[in-house]
This record gives sequence, C-alpha cells and structure tokens, in this order.
Amino acid sequence: MSIAFTHRRYIGKSSIEDGTEAHPFLIKDAFDFVAFKQAIEAGNTFDGIHHLLVNDIDLTGVTIPHGGSYYGIFNGGFRVLKNITINGGSNPIGLFYQIYDGTIKNLGIKNITLISTKGIGGLAMSCYGSIENCFITGNISNTSGDRAGAIAAWVNSTDKTIKNCLTNVNIKIASNRAAGIAVFGGPNSSKIENCIALGNIDAGTQSYAGGITADKKNTDSVLNCVAAMSSIISTYTNGVARVIHPTSQGGINNYALDSMLTNGSIPTANIQANQANGANATESQLKSTAFYRDVLGWDMDTVWEVETEGVTFPRLRGFNYNF
Repeated sequence: MSIAFTHRRYIGKSSIEDGTEAHPFLIKDAFDFVAFKQAIEAGNTFDGIHHLLVNDIDLTGVTIPHGGSYYGIFNGGFRVLKNITINGGSNPIGLFYQIYDGTIKNLGIKNITLISTKGIGGLAMSCYGSIENCFITGNISNTSGDRAGAIAAWVNSTDKTIKNCLTNVNIKIASNRAAGIAVFGGPNSSKIENCIALGNIDAGTQSYAGGITADKKNTDSVLNCVAAMSSIISTYTNGVARVIHPTSQGGINNYALDSMLTNGSIPTANIQANQANGANATESQLKSTAFYRDVLGWDMDTVWEVETEGVTFPRLRGFNYNF
C-alpha cells in the first residue's frame, strides 16, 4: 500500500475528528493504519494527538511502515490487529519504532511476526511512554544479537508504566537480552506492573533472559507480575531467571509457574516474591481468579478475567479473542 496520509474527517451529530480526546482521529481499516504509520515514519510525531482504532483489522500481506517516533495517544478501543509481519533486516523494529512520551492502550495484537538482526520490541522497540491494557501473541526472531522484548526492547522513563499487559510470544535471539515483557535500558526504570508473560524464550549465547525483564534496575520496578512460560534458555552462565535480571534481588510480589524450566531444570535459588525467580505458583493457582485478586491485587472485575476457572490463564476483558 502506498497512500498519502490524510485523516478522514466525518461530520456527524457530535463533531468532526480533530485529534482531541473527545473527537480522536479514527482508524477504520488497513488503509488508515498504513497511512498513519507512513506519517510517523515520515516524521510526524502527533504530539498530544489522539487516535482511536474502531475496527478489528486483518493485516495479512500488508507492508507496515515501522520507523519514526510517536508522541500521541493511541487507543486501540479494545480492537485487535492481527497477522502482522515486519522484517526489519538490519534495522531495529517494533509495531511502533519508538513511543516517546506517548501512550498505547487497549490494543490487541494477534499473530505478529517480527524479524531483525537488531533490537526488537513487540509493541515498541523503544518506549519512553506508557503501555497499558494490551495483549500480544506471536513470534520474535533476532538472528544477530540485540535486545528483544515481547512488549518493548528498551524502556527508560521514571514516570511511565507498562501495566495490565499480557504476552504469549515465542522469542528466539542470538545474544544480549530477552524478556517476556520488556528489557530495561538506560539509567531510569519504568514500572512494570500487573503483567503476565506466557510463551518461551531461547536467548542464545552470552545473553541475559527473564520472564518479565532482563536488565538490572531499581528493586521496585517490577511488581505484581507473573511469569508463566514453560521454558527459558540461555547458554550464558547464570544468565537466566524466571522473573527479573538474574543478579537482581529486587521486585515486589512477583510469581512464576513452579514447573517452568530455566536451562532445562527447575530453579531452587532466589524463590521468593521479591527475588529474581519470584515465588512459586502452581498452574492451578495461575488459572484461578482468586489468586490474581487476593494475592496480586489485580482488578478481576473490570480489567482481567479467567474465562474458565482452573483451565485458562487470565486474559484482558473487552477484546474479541475469536477474531
């Protein structure tokens, strides 16, 4: 698709689209989404501008621009973008390259494939903003060596959060760092809270890997999170932990699936809610509404739900998971 960026303006009973929170610019189909991403790649940051996704969109076979910085507020409207493939070659990539002082919220990403020899983030390669109420499923592959995170590869902001996010992503990288939510970076520490990561990580050689994050930061940066992957692998000695950077003793009230394998075995050290491997939780507990409500303090009434008690892991409310 090659189309010039324009926002279609609709005059209705309320108002035209003007990019305000009350009247956001609407993204209705694949053409709108590509035009929006083309504009960002061309240098339009949309500082303070609101966008709203109003339909689920299948992006099979669509080339998605992936450069530029976004300063706006993207509300997914509890809609889903699915079947996305981005091959960045030697460029760092994400659905958004960089979110800078902006927000991505209420967005579902289903079946995304990201391939590059540089850093990869599922929703954002670099995040200096906030990501909230989002889920992502798919595959990330880095064949040369750099950071890879299912939500973001690089987060660096003391006053922003990644909150209420779900990932089910298989990550395979050659080296460096890989995380089921986000790899920290820089001197600051965005908070990661109330998130759950499924999937698997194969972090290759000389690489740190963690179910939630894989870089050592402030002890309170990761809280009330769950790592429920089946396996995390890295050939780097002492490079793997179930929840956070393996040499960290920080984190607050984090848990991990007790059967998770790290480098082929079940870990026995640092098994506490404020340590690198998190506290143990059984599969039964992690498929129970009561665990998330009473132990982790998640909002199980309006934000999260367990579709079938004892059978399914929690998911975010409001999305059409059958799309």
